[in-house]
Amino acid sequence: MNQSFENFFPQIEKKISAYIRRQGFPLSDLEDLLQEIRLRVWQNWHKLNPELEVLPWVYTVARNERLRWLAKKGKNPSLVQDSLDELPIPQILEQREQSNTVKTAIQSLSESQREILVLKFYQNLSFEETAKVVGLPASTVKSQMYKILKELLGRLL
Repeated sequence: MNQSFENFFPQIEKKISAYIRRQGFPLSDLEDLLQEIRLRVWQNWHKLNPELEVLPWVYTVARNERLRWLAKKGKNPSLVQDSLDELPIPQILEQREQSNTVKTAIQSLSESQREILVLKFYQNLSFEETAKVVGLPASTVKSQMYKILKELLGRLL
């Protein structure tokens, strides 16, 4: 790995925090979870294959740590909604940003659908990077995104 952990993690920490918040993680536990993610990335930094893309790997670590944290606390990831009101709306839905209908539509997505939406639109990951994070083929992520957008638009129109 060419870049040191000390230089890399501060650059990505805000993105990881936003990703976790947009997944509906309780804000009261956010800093503790970020510390766990930071520790896990640091512990495995030396094992990272220089050929791999670092960003999807860090998002995968964050995803796994978030799910582990929620399981440890006995919370169902799809029921944690503390910070979903902070979600910005994708550009195609921007006109109705303040609408409760949009927020309700996003909240009604499954955990996996909301995760794909957040990674692709809010974290600006490519389909390939999103696929690596969620552990699906890129073609599946693309078709899922199509279904998600179609479902959201159907609920909003």
